[in-house]
Amino acid sequence: MQNKIDIKIILPIVLIILGIFIWYCTCEKKCTDGRIMYSELRKHNKKNDCWVVINDTVYDISKLISTHSGGQDVLLKLCGTNATKQFDSQHDESYLEDLTEINKYCE
Repeated sequence: MQNKIDIKIILPIVLIILGIFIWYCTCEKKCTDGRIMYSELRKHNKKNDCWVVINDTVYDISKLISTHSGGQDVLLKLCGTNATKQFDSQHDESYLEDLTEINKYCE
């Protein structure tokens, strides 16, 4: 009786293990240069602690929430998220000068 390895059985197992490894490496991505990761960004999701990403930069917009001309609810929904699309659809780059920059964003 010979011990043959059946490629039809082994290949799917190897591919599953490889897929898990790639997923794990992607999820555990670290930014060693000080940029803000999503796991940190999403913690800042309250009225008194609200960070958003706009064009790859993280901003603290907590002080802006109560005076925003579009209303508080608009900004509160965006706390802890990437708000680039929403910002770009309503404002030009000059508005960023009034925001408190935290750091660059790490995707």
